[in-house]
Amino acid sequence: MPSGARQAGLRAEDLAEARRSVLAGVVFLPATRLDEATVQQRFGTPAQRLATADGAVHLLYPDRGLAITLATEGRERPVLQYVAPADFQQRLRAPLDAAASAPPAASAS
Repeated sequence: MPSGARQAGLRAEDLAEARRSVLAGVVFLPATRLDEATVQQRFGTPAQRLATADGAVHLLYPDRGLAITLATEGRERPVLQYVAPADFQQRLRAPLDAAASAPPAASAS
């Protein structure tokens, strides 16, 4: 498209399947870099901020059904994940809790 946006179409059988499916969540990878100050200016103070061993920062907005992951070194794109607020704990928070409590992976020698 002239704006640079991309549009994809679905084959008829895929479109029929999509119409039968329930959308559980949406992941958005913005082309722009986001820092924590910009995110908080747009979405407000998160209910919780988690920093993980891999250097990522997770900003959690359960009332919005939103989790935003920022890489602290700026090399990776931010990840915005949306789910129904009622599904936040199960779909977004529980995986973060499980990852935080998992033992570190052994490094290959």
